[in-house]
Amino acid sequence: MMLHEPRPAPRLPGVYIETVPPPRADTLPRMDVAAFVGFASSGPIDRPVPIEDLSRFRDIFGPDLLLARDTARDTDQFSLLGPAVEAFFSNGGRRAFVVRVADATEAATLDFQIPGLVSSADLSSPAVATARSAGHWPAQLATDTRLVRRSIFAPPGAGLVVSDASISLRLAARSRVPAPGDLVEATFEAEGLVALIAVDRVEGTTIIARDAEVFWRGRASVSPPASPPDQGAIGIDDVGLTVANPGDVASFLSSSPAISPSSLSLLTFDLVLWNGLRIAHRMNGLGFCARHPRYWADLPNDDAMFGEVFGRPTERRSAEEARFRTDASAPRFPLAGPSSAATDIWVPNAMKAVENQERARAPVVGAVDRLSAEGLSVFSDALFIDRRFARMTTQPLGPELEARYAMELEQRGAALRGMHALHPIDEVAMIAIPDATHRQWSQRLTTDGSLLTAPFLDVIPRRLDAFDRISLTWASVAGAQSYRLELSRDMVFSRASAITTTDTEGFFPWDDDCPAFVAARVRAERPGEIGPWSNVRASFVPEDSFEHCALTDPDLLSLNLTIVDSPGPRLVWAFETGAANPGDRFELQSGSAANLDDGALVDIEPTATDYTPGPILDGARYFRVRVLRGDETGPWSATTRIDPTGLSTFAVDAEGFYGTDPNPAASGQGQLTAIHRAMIRFAAARADMVALLSLPRHFRAHDLRGHLARLSPHINDIEGGDDDPMGSLLVPGLRLGEELALSYAALQHPWFSTVDGTTSDFQPPDGAVAGLIAHRANGPGVWIAAANLPIAGTTALSPRFDDATVAQMIAQQINALRCDPRGFLTFNAETLSTVYELTPLPVRLLMILLRRLALREGKTYVFEPHNADFRAQVHRRFERMLSHIHERGGFAGTTPSESFRVVTDESVNPPGDVDLGRFVTELRVAPSRPFRYLNVRLLRTGTEQLSVEEMA
Repeated sequence: MMLHEPRPAPRLPGVYIETVPPPRADTLPRMDVAAFVGFASSGPIDRPVPIEDLSRFRDIFGPDLLLARDTARDTDQFSLLGPAVEAFFSNGGRRAFVVRVADATEAATLDFQIPGLVSSADLSSPAVATARSAGHWPAQLATDTRLVRRSIFAPPGAGLVVSDASISLRLAARSRVPAPGDLVEATFEAEGLVALIAVDRVEGTTIIARDAEVFWRGRASVSPPASPPDQGAIGIDDVGLTVANPGDVASFLSSSPAISPSSLSLLTFDLVLWNGLRIAHRMNGLGFCARHPRYWADLPNDDAMFGEVFGRPTERRSAEEARFRTDASAPRFPLAGPSSAATDIWVPNAMKAVENQERARAPVVGAVDRLSAEGLSVFSDALFIDRRFARMTTQPLGPELEARYAMELEQRGAALRGMHALHPIDEVAMIAIPDATHRQWSQRLTTDGSLLTAPFLDVIPRRLDAFDRISLTWASVAGAQSYRLELSRDMVFSRASAITTTDTEGFFPWDDDCPAFVAARVRAERPGEIGPWSNVRASFVPEDSFEHCALTDPDLLSLNLTIVDSPGPRLVWAFETGAANPGDRFELQSGSAANLDDGALVDIEPTATDYTPGPILDGARYFRVRVLRGDETGPWSATTRIDPTGLSTFAVDAEGFYGTDPNPAASGQGQLTAIHRAMIRFAAARADMVALLSLPRHFRAHDLRGHLARLSPHINDIEGGDDDPMGSLLVPGLRLGEELALSYAALQHPWFSTVDGTTSDFQPPDGAVAGLIAHRANGPGVWIAAANLPIAGTTALSPRFDDATVAQMIAQQINALRCDPRGFLTFNAETLSTVYELTPLPVRLLMILLRRLALREGKTYVFEPHNADFRAQVHRRFERMLSHIHERGGFAGTTPSESFRVVTDESVNPPGDVDLGRFVTELRVAPSRPFRYLNVRLLRTGTEQLSVEEMA
């Protein structure tokens, strides 16, 4: 049978109108992408991360980071990176790159023990995961696991076969067949043995494992247990399970005929993260073996997830591995694999089939103080600048950056740091560092004894009082205005009766004649503050001569906190006097809430009676302890608070000391100057982006003049004189010959608020200005000034300048924010250029656009033969692109000939240069303001290299 193309539908004679879509206009290079460098709670350090919406930013970089206390304004000082990114997207931005900066050598990464997972090489070695990035941001989380079994089947008579140092097992034809890297559990119930088989390879329906990768467990007795075993748990910690006797295993394997397993299961597990009483994150289907495509230890940290250097080929992954990485990326899973793996195979040990918050493990803390854990104990320009480039001028900076990046690609040199980590990101058109505007901070000793503490509750009387009431008493708490007393029939207070009293004595009516179990606790309260719970008292009320089988006199503990100079706060607990039946082990719980709703168990020796916590990273931690004896659990002790803010805190320097340091270069003013100089040089060395500069909130008119003077080129450094170095890296001032660099910088001031005008909500304007520029780039064109546009959601400015000061700022080429009937907007859009033609910011952005256009188009001509036809082709292509810009209002003049010229003839390509393989294209353009022509030259050299130059 032959198939023919269908015949078109016949048309009757007549006139038809067809709508033909016009050809798509030539697209211009993107100019709306911004880069932000600053402080964040989480995320990779010194690695650019692409962000296309605010939710993704928060997912990776977390909430704004608490830095220090501004005692003068009585507010907390938070990082400004988040508000800047938010303002960027709110004002029209669509894509940005974000670089978190910190001292990576100081920042601490928290470790998390994974319950129920141990090394196959050492069953006493628990698995330890790490946080995906440095910082104290995951301190509120606690780890838990859930074992997942999926049944598989073996045919009758199919047992384990031993041969050539391997063990194989044939599966039923219709059974799910494991893959290499899977862990299989084979249970031989009658023999009391359990085998954990790490699958090495699969041949048909037969799984094969290396002999050394089969791990045996055995039952202490082959007789049936008194109660059914927990089907969700395996391991030597389970009742009736031990490490199998090697002789029993050898005898079993040599038995003939082969014994079929009573059950077969394919094992995976879920890694669960609790935040208080809710499950915050979950990663499903993780494998135990390194060959598994979802191997738990392969969970990537942020450096691995986002640190693939641009330009280096990415690692090839299978489809399942790619899905695993995607699952860990969006939303970003907080944990990563261990920093160093002790084994390639891990095995479950007492891992349960149901998650349980009481088993969750809090992180292991190991840092000196809160900001040290963030890598931010000291504010310095070195956080933002790669010190290898700090003292370079503009001209050598570009080639040196490229050389260092090439070494990084070849893994022969350290990665670029700070703002310079953005070097390989060609699409960035703007860079902002909002956190450069912070005042310096320092750690200062403070004391605060005003917080409410836990009362001490006396023993519950077994006898009722004369009015048939349970009478409870407790010690008073300084500052308390009332007490909340609770009585419950269980020690978790699930259904508690409560009273509030101003006394230190409370009563509960009791009408039961039979003794019943009761538990009580009390806490202090006052307006605006609720204190921690007291110790829990438990007893049987009323008194009766009948001896109960249950715990008749629960063991009670008191928790005492001793603060010593070194190594720090230490928790000590001991039995109360008269405790008749001490327990044999203890549980210590810690959390950030006074009621310990988010409490997680702390890893301690079961018989320990003291604990020295690591440095408290999250501002305050609460602790309580209880005793265990067999299956019985005693009541909790009183809750004790350790609050590092009561020992020391970080406070920002006063505004008056910002520029008065005995060493001006090391002052806050010097640090800011160093950062801005480095930004200007970096933007000018790239020649394809602008630096958006912001100033501290407290800067007034005289501060602005001084800062501009420090950014201007110096005269006395021509012959190696004083170059006015600033900052800890001694960044030199701009020199004569670097004047053009200032055309790549724009300065805006003052700060604005987007919520309610409160102090804590003010932010520098660089993020919003970047968003407005992106809005123009995505709309009418980047050559249209992003001025006279309202900033979204703005409600106030700080400081407020009068009209005369604003006029002075505009004369100094500072882009001033002002209140207008249309909203809060910038009155001008100018660079700091000393060259008149490049003063308008849209002109500089237009020149960057032309540079990018020339490079993009030039790459297609690198290997073309140089002849007249080639020159004509290049001429037509650039004329078409420039005409497109002219039609959109990017150039002055009513006709293309008045607006631009494309020169490719012999005047710029003499025969001698042609013989050397050189080819030059000059683009002469007149921006929309009536300036003289500005020239952009595209140069192809004989070594097949492209370069773009701006010509005078």
